[in-house]
Amino acid sequence: MIKVIPTAILLVILLFSVACDNALPEADVEDCLFLEDLDYMMWVLESNFPFWGVAYRDRGVDIAEIFDDVRTTIRNADDMTEIEFNNLLIDSFRPLRGIAHFSISRRFREATSDGVPPFAAMLTEEFMVDPNFVRQRLYDLVGQELAELFIEALQNNDVSEIVRLNELVLSKIESRENVNTEIIEDGRIAYLSVASFAVPNYREHIEEQQIFNFFEEIQDFEHLIIDLRRNPGGSLFYPLEQLIRPLVHDTHIVDAFVFVNDSECVLAFAPPDGRWRFMGPLFTEIENELHPIYEMLQKYDLPELNDLDAERLSYGFRVSVRLFPRPAIQSTFTGKIWLLTSYFTGSAAQVATWLFKESGLATLVGDVTAGYFGGTSIRRYLPNTGIPFIFDVLYITDHNGRPLEAGTIPHHFNRPGMDSMETVLALIAEGEY
Repeated sequence: MIKVIPTAILLVILLFSVACDNALPEADVEDCLFLEDLDYMMWVLESNFPFWGVAYRDRGVDIAEIFDDVRTTIRNADDMTEIEFNNLLIDSFRPLRGIAHFSISRRFREATSDGVPPFAAMLTEEFMVDPNFVRQRLYDLVGQELAELFIEALQNNDVSEIVRLNELVLSKIESRENVNTEIIEDGRIAYLSVASFAVPNYREHIEEQQIFNFFEEIQDFEHLIIDLRRNPGGSLFYPLEQLIRPLVHDTHIVDAFVFVNDSECVLAFAPPDGRWRFMGPLFTEIENELHPIYEMLQKYDLPELNDLDAERLSYGFRVSVRLFPRPAIQSTFTGKIWLLTSYFTGSAAQVATWLFKESGLATLVGDVTAGYFGGTSIRRYLPNTGIPFIFDVLYITDHNGRPLEAGTIPHHFNRPGMDSMETVLALIAEGEY
């Protein structure tokens, strides 16, 4: 089947092109080329992106409606340029950005204001999607005063001020502490936060020792609070090796399920010997053999697998994560572990949260996590403009069939008027554990 696919894609594009040439006068050909690209993008997502239902139910994003709105804008535009089309796609699909790592890149350098550094351009886009997240993130990274100055410059598109502040912000971020520890109550309550799992290798080794030394310092404490509320992810190795394995004292098996459809993008990942080796560092046991989804539903009890999502899927198989102690760096801490979460906790931090919960290692306090995890990403290019877009294609669920992309539900939500930290301290004070 895989050998036939390139021809199928070529045929779809050819059909679009023929329709474009025949249906419109020459003056409208440019707009028709953009419509071709839009139709191609929708075809790719309909064929390969299994998270339409998750986006709508859990994130409030109607993908089909976005396509309809973009199509209408193109048809009503006068002499749209490729740069404007690129901007239109990025602006219109912002609500979908991040879901299963979906993103649309800038194909043209002119699509950003002259002189605006890449980091500032990225923040400008993110600020339009979720200004509260960007503001809070900058507060955490560089402090309120510098964050507000930077945001003001971004809002005003003051290029000279953006360039000046961009250097200050990046310097501040580079010098910040990624790992922070605190003794909240001597001999009883300890606190550890990790801002990101995306750090250079040399830094990861330094932080590994820093975290382990802290675990040794608090080995006789009653409570350890781990804060991942602002952690957007990074390397899967980091939470597995630095946080989870040093704290487990027995082997835990965490089951999950992977579902795929029969599209060219997904089946291209299937190796010739039939053994799936994706996400090897995470999924240590992989069933490998593809089973039709109806067989999976007969064999396993998956009460949280959504029926509409299942209609987009063709095959599935079981995978497991084996969590076992790490002898070289093994903590003797045996107290209660609490994990603080929020809807900013995503990607590798989402996986860590899921493993902490499924293994019973920690009690989660906060909000449903962000998800942002579909296993394996693919990149495609629009046929006319060459604009790239990426997304994840594997529908990975927990043992109940709930997709990891929908986020992990905490044991305790924030209490009214309290944040996660206040809530967990209240639970500890009341003996609710």
